[in-house]
Amino acid sequence: MFTRLIMIAGLVVVAGILAIGALVSGEDEPSTLETALPPETAIDEAQTTEPEARIVTAAAEPTREAPRATQAPPPTPTPPATQRPSRRSPTPAAAESTAAAAAQADFTGLWRILDTVTQGVGAGESFAFDVVLQQTGGLVTGGNDGIQISGRVDGQTATLTYRQAELGYTATFTLTLVDGMWGGGTFRSSVNAGTSTLHRLQ
Repeated sequence: MFTRLIMIAGLVVVAGILAIGALVSGEDEPSTLETALPPETAIDEAQTTEPEARIVTAAAEPTREAPRATQAPPPTPTPPATQRPSRRSPTPAAAESTAAAAAQADFTGLWRILDTVTQGVGAGESFAFDVVLQQTGGLVTGGNDGIQISGRVDGQTATLTYRQAELGYTATFTLTLVDGMWGGGTFRSSVNAGTSTLHRLQ
């Protein structure tokens, strides 16, 4: 509205200036004033062609929606680890038998036995003879051409029976092995007794 009033006032001022110029140039040209004035249609057209004021509306800036936190899926339960059956420790009896086997002496081999008579027939004399012994578990057997030996082993000690059929001798030896290479003990026969030493030859 204010802009329209300014335009009308401007037209009026222009018209007044033109009228004054016409009066100055002479009164005998009355038609000049009329022709100088713009027609009413031009005024109306100027009024109608006034540019309408544009209403600029600021578009509201779209609000950004904060991303929603996605809920993590619940953890998948892991199956319990299968427990492996524990290896049972050997029973005390088995452990004892294993220890006994490890501690048992081995009399298998070629041996030289030296007997020293301390009592009975041949006291003070020494006799040596070689024998071959075989041991299976706790059982010992062996001898030579004229001697037969048999007996059992308990730990490191062997209790052996000696038989010499040609002379009619029998004896019992108790020999304890040391380091698997030699040993010692005693003997007792039907006619004498004494000490014995044992030496591995093979």
